[in-house]
Amino acid sequence: MTVISLVAWVPVGAAAVTNGADIAHSNLSVTPTTLYEGSAVTVNVTVENTGASQQPYNTTLTVDGAVVAYQTGTLNASESQQLTFTKTLWGAGTYDVAAGGLAAQTVTVEAANAKFHGGPGNLGYYPNQEGPLTEPTEAWNITDSSPQVMQPTIVGDTLYTAFHNGGSLYALDPETGAEKWNATPGGLDGSTWTTPAYANGVLYLGSNDYKLHAINATDGTEIWNYQTQTNVRSAPAVVDGVVYFGSNDGNLTAVDADTGEELWYYTMYQPVLVESNPAVVDGVVYVSADDDNLTALNATTGAKLWNYTLRDESQSDPTVANDTVFVGSDSTMGETSGNGSVYAINATDGTKRWNYSMTGDVDSSQVYADGVVYAGSRGGDLVALDAADGSRLWNASGNSFRGAPVVAGDVLYISDFGDDTVHAFNATDGTELWSYDSPTSTLYPTPLAWNGYLYYGSGSQFHALAEPAPAVSAVNATSPSGQNLSVSFDSSQALTNVSVSVSGPSSTTFTEADFAESGSGPYTYALASPYETGSDGTYTVTVETAKNADGQDGAASESDSVTIDTVAPVVDAGANATVDEDVALDFNATATDAVGVTSTSWDFGDGSANATGKNATHTFADPGTYTATFTATDAAGNEETDSLVVTVNDTTAPTADAGANQTADEDTAVDFDGSASTDNGVIDSYEWDFDDGSANATGATPSHTFADPGTYNVTLNVTDGGGNADADTLVVTVDDATAPAADAARTRPSTRTPPPSSTRRRPTPRESRPTSGTSATARTRPARTPPTRSPTPAPTPSR
Repeated sequence: MTVISLVAWVPVGAAAVTNGADIAHSNLSVTPTTLYEGSAVTVNVTVENTGASQQPYNTTLTVDGAVVAYQTGTLNASESQQLTFTKTLWGAGTYDVAAGGLAAQTVTVEAANAKFHGGPGNLGYYPNQEGPLTEPTEAWNITDSSPQVMQPTIVGDTLYTAFHNGGSLYALDPETGAEKWNATPGGLDGSTWTTPAYANGVLYLGSNDYKLHAINATDGTEIWNYQTQTNVRSAPAVVDGVVYFGSNDGNLTAVDADTGEELWYYTMYQPVLVESNPAVVDGVVYVSADDDNLTALNATTGAKLWNYTLRDESQSDPTVANDTVFVGSDSTMGETSGNGSVYAINATDGTKRWNYSMTGDVDSSQVYADGVVYAGSRGGDLVALDAADGSRLWNASGNSFRGAPVVAGDVLYISDFGDDTVHAFNATDGTELWSYDSPTSTLYPTPLAWNGYLYYGSGSQFHALAEPAPAVSAVNATSPSGQNLSVSFDSSQALTNVSVSVSGPSSTTFTEADFAESGSGPYTYALASPYETGSDGTYTVTVETAKNADGQDGAASESDSVTIDTVAPVVDAGANATVDEDVALDFNATATDAVGVTSTSWDFGDGSANATGKNATHTFADPGTYTATFTATDAAGNEETDSLVVTVNDTTAPTADAGANQTADEDTAVDFDGSASTDNGVIDSYEWDFDDGSANATGATPSHTFADPGTYNVTLNVTDGGGNADADTLVVTVDDATAPAADAARTRPSTRTPPPSSTRRRPTPRESRPTSGTSATARTRPARTPPTRSPTPAPTPSR
């Protein structure tokens, strides 16, 4: 005879029965080896009595070495039995699953939000998930013209959500909202108030057609349904092959997940609403109801373990952590006034640990995260409480929180029914990170933060929010030197995936590894080192990909172009030119370049301001030789110059200055100084005519000796480099310094008469040297009459 016990939820007494000496285990199989969290592995193992007499067995199921279930019984001699375990796995990762002490097999569990608030304890804490960290925008929405009132379910690449009041059940792409299928499990009366629970390819949800439905998650077809006496608004929990749910006929029911066969039900009392979403932890089902009680039931048999009477009715969903059940109760004075409470109840014996009062009903689930309990109320209170003693860590105020909060990472998300807003708070200190005004009203449900999105429902739509994709701006392509290319651009968010293409005479693609990031929002991305193009030409850079950590791509083919040109313009200033001073001269240059000349200028070499343009007119004020330089610059900054020589003729006569009139003795050197003569340029020559028949002298400061007394008109002729001349005359009075000599034997004329003035020629400027421009004009000083001497009487000869 074989006796097999029920699979124990808690392996208490697992060692009470020991395997007989001849009990052996074999043929272990674990399926599936890859699944989503919330789904169950089926473990088969053969237990055999190899002995000659009946013997007991105790076959244990272990996960990562810990016993999680067991089966006991007896086997007759040589008898064998295949045992089957069904075990739900929670938490993404890999697990070693074994039975009967055989070698473990590895099972991989992938992340999923398989039931309301993420797991069997309704913790509402998603430590490895993230929603929008900054104020979001709507990524997509769907409309069903009826309320969406519960948190969605996400498994792999599919989101499942249902609408109330005749709405449908949808399977959607979580990133785009694209519909995969829709179904109406109970017809027009089959609308749902519950979060679908997922396990092993099947969705379980209640509806207003008084049924619990099992739906094929692949195509929406119904597998089975279970009939109750009224609405099913409790979100099912599926654990180890059993579906637990409440109904508004006062029952908490357990059915087989594969067949829908009823295993047991527990009745609070009728009529009473059981809209709470049950938690199932360590073989115990916890549920609250409108009978004012929190009740704990044996998950295997449905037997009541204990109940705790709350302040008032409760639709709150129990949250179970660290041997404590956290649950809310309604206010005795109305939905939004009076005091509701959050309770902490000992999960083992149902005694109260503490309670915390809040304004209005506390009819949603709490969140437990790392020793902190978060709760909201219909009166607009939002609090963070120490899970150990209920002391308040922080609080915030809203209008009316009907749906439960969730915590993803270190951010708390909650929707406000009262003012149609969605909020994000720092879960550590309560600082509000952002607030979003919903385009639709009546925000009932608990949101879900998943893979960077935040999902919430309203009175007519289901919405997906996400941080805006990065905004790319200021794309800049430059050529810092030679044939090098530099690229930079700005992004409103930090980027983890970058692709920037370069097209032109040569091409390449840069990735995030090629860029250096700076800033803290906005961020600037610049090539860490210039790209050597190897060729002149026009290059276009285009931002092809600019993704943030959530995979949102802000690139919209923003681009910029730069022309790399290492060849300077070809320029010609023109031929050399000659011009008179103070006469306008036209300059006409040419400049050509492959990419275009952007600026041209003339430097005339005379200290005057530069002129712009290829063509210019300039007047030189002073004679001389000037180098006029033409400069052309192209779009790439290459510069080239060409010059011409301008000879400016001198047309201004100098001004001669012979100095002041002088008086000197005969036969005495007289110094002359014409250095006071001036010219707009340089005086080339000085020539002196002393009016005494002597040879002319040159130089600015000659000396001359007059042999005879008299009055002399000394003329200075000056000539400049341009051949222009001028003359000036001074008068030199030469005194007679020779004493008379007595000579009786000789007689001398009584007087010395100077030559007639008409026989002396006044000096004029040199005629042998041609002049240019203005002719020199002699300036004369007043003539002085030479002195006359009386003849000395000859001595009278003595007798």
